[in-house]
Amino acid sequence: MKNATLGLVTLTGLAALTGCASSGPVEGSWIFHVSPESAALESESACEENFHDAQCPEGGTAVESEWTTGYDLVVDEDTFVAQITGGAKGEAYLFVNGQIFDGVQNEAGKWVFTLTDLTELDTFEEHDSGYVSGHYEKTTRTLKIIVEQDGETMAGSLQETWQSTDTWYESDEWDENETGVWYSEVPSGTYLTGDKTSSRFDEDDCEGSSCELTVTTASRWTIPVRAQLTEAFEGVDGYGDWAWDDAATLSE
Repeated sequence: MKNATLGLVTLTGLAALTGCASSGPVEGSWIFHVSPESAALESESACEENFHDAQCPEGGTAVESEWTTGYDLVVDEDTFVAQITGGAKGEAYLFVNGQIFDGVQNEAGKWVFTLTDLTELDTFEEHDSGYVSGHYEKTTRTLKIIVEQDGETMAGSLQETWQSTDTWYESDEWDENETGVWYSEVPSGTYLTGDKTSSRFDEDDCEGSSCELTVTTASRWTIPVRAQLTEAFEGVDGYGDWAWDDAATLSE
C-alpha cells in the first residue's frame, strides 16, 4: 500500500529537566505534584491506501483546510499519592488508583513507570452476493511517569500517549441492485486527494479485490512532575488508590 507520514510537530516548548544521579531507595509513599499548565503536545499522522487514482496528501492525512486549530491551557497544579515497591535490580512497581505501573531504571538512571491500555474493534457486514465492508479500530493509551530520583525527591515528566488506527475496507466492485448499496462505505473522500477519491460499485478502482484505507494518528502530552517521599500516608487505607484527576491525564 502507498503511504505518507507526517513527522512530530511540537506545539508548545518544554524546558529540559535536569538533576542529580538517582540515589536512595525508591520504595515508599510518594506525593506527586503535576504542573499541567506547562504541558507540551506532540502529534503525528500517517495514511495508507490502495486506490488507482487517489493518494494520501503529501506530508500527512488531512486534506488542506482554511481552518487553523489551537489550544490554550490554564489548569492549577494537581497532586496524587502513589506507593512504589520493589526497586531491586532496577525494577519496581508503582500503585495508584488500583492500577499497577511497571517500572524500570534506564541506562541514564531515570525511573520509567509505564501503564498501557489497548482496545480493538472490527465491525463488518457481508451480503450473500459476496459484498463485504468493514471498519477496524485500534486504540492504544500509554501513561508514562519518567523521573530522576535524588534522595527523597524526584523530578521529571508525565507522558500520556494516544495512538489510534482506523482501517476501512470494502469490495472493489459489487451489484448495487442486490445489495442496495449505491455509494462507497469507505470515507476516502475525506482523507485522499486525486482524480478519483471514491470507489464506485461498477468500476475497478483499487489494487486487488477490495479498496482499503488506513489512517493512523498519535498525540502525546508531556507534563512536568515532581515528587516527595513521605510517611504521612503509611497505614491509611487506600492511600495508594487516590484517583487521577483530569489535570494529570490530559488528552486532545
